Amino acid sequence: LHDAGLCSVREIARDADMEKSRVSRAVARLEGRGLIARAADGTDKRLLALKLTASGSAMVEKILPHASDYAEALFARLDDPKAFRDGLAQLLAASAIEK
Repeated sequence: LHDAGLCSVREIARDADMEKSRVSRAVARLEGRGLIARAADGTDKRLLALKLTASGSAMVEKILPHASDYAEALFARLDDPKAFRDGLAQLLAASAIEK
């Protein structure tokens, strides 16, 4: 949501490779905490899109640098971080093809 702006539960489930029901439960929790809100979809009024609230955006901005630092520290421990990233990308691509 941080990068996409508006996004549907279906899109999140597809992009995260998660069951839609699990995403829906997570959305309900995040909405209950005031981190996301539902909005009318601009192209199809029957659908609802999700967007970050001001509190949700603030949380992402606070967490993102720590997540990036953690990822970099993890990759730094590998002998060849580029090879790891390339291998991971291949696994993800193969996983997407199988579906």
